[in-house]
Amino acid sequence: LDLSYRGFLGGARRVNLYLKHSALMPYSAHLRWIQPQFISTQSSITLNPFIERKSEPGFKTRTYGINVPFTYLFNDWLTSKITYYFEDVEQSVEEGDQEFSNLESDKFPYNKSGFLFTTVFDNSNPAFSPEEGFNISVGFKFNGYIFGSDFNYTRLWGDFRTYHDIGSVILAFRLMAGGISSADSSNFIPVEDRFYSGGSNSIRGWNRSELGPKRESGTPLGGKSIFETNFEVRYPLFWRLSAVAFIEAGNVWKPSYSYNLGDLGYAAGPGLRIETPIGPVRLDLGFPLWNKKTSPAFFISVGQAF
Repeated sequence: LDLSYRGFLGGARRVNLYLKHSALMPYSAHLRWIQPQFISTQSSITLNPFIERKSEPGFKTRTYGINVPFTYLFNDWLTSKITYYFEDVEQSVEEGDQEFSNLESDKFPYNKSGFLFTTVFDNSNPAFSPEEGFNISVGFKFNGYIFGSDFNYTRLWGDFRTYHDIGSVILAFRLMAGGISSADSSNFIPVEDRFYSGGSNSIRGWNRSELGPKRESGTPLGGKSIFETNFEVRYPLFWRLSAVAFIEAGNVWKPSYSYNLGDLGYAAGPGLRIETPIGPVRLDLGFPLWNKKTSPAFFISVGQAF
């Protein structure tokens, strides 16, 4: 449910209420007060209190807090955002999890506070299914330290995508890498900020978050380093149907900024796209390559994988 009230308190201010329920997010409620043309005509500021519960394959959390993003639009292609955030998080501890061997409760509460810096350059088009151009995004998270938090760490990542139209064939390429560094003796990183790999928008030979470190129970543990690369060939068939062939590689590692490229998981497979007014509905079948995992993964989703 997405409701907006335009002209709130006059002018171009607006209020937005966003409610969501899904298997991965049992509930999420965001209230946004948006002030455009803040300081300059190209900037805006938002107040965003929220509460949400996540139920990912590797963790379950309840979070409430506030985000205050300041956005600056340099031009139609380049946007930067600085966000202050405060979050009160409660993680549900899995029985037998060695990270919490000394914890008597099945709940692990903690606070997070810091700044998130993101920049996106995107001249790819069309929007729903790019056929040409580039999309480059970088992000840096500075949690704790002088801002007060139960944990102190930095998180850096970058994502590069390019699209080329060669006749009727579209070539799409993606490269993503990131790393997390902790300043605490415990070296602990909250589960929701760790890197995970595998899924419909990741390495499609593995289900969501399935590729990478695991707990003794077999659930995804996440890590402090990630590397992923994807390559797709997209070809129109008839009517609104198109076919895709993809090959990709990636993995997640526990240590900070540690990338063992000899330990990558590889996947390849075919896909089918059906164009709709809200973007392509896609079906993908990913087969793991050169790996002890042999069962393929099947995905139905909306929008291109990247």
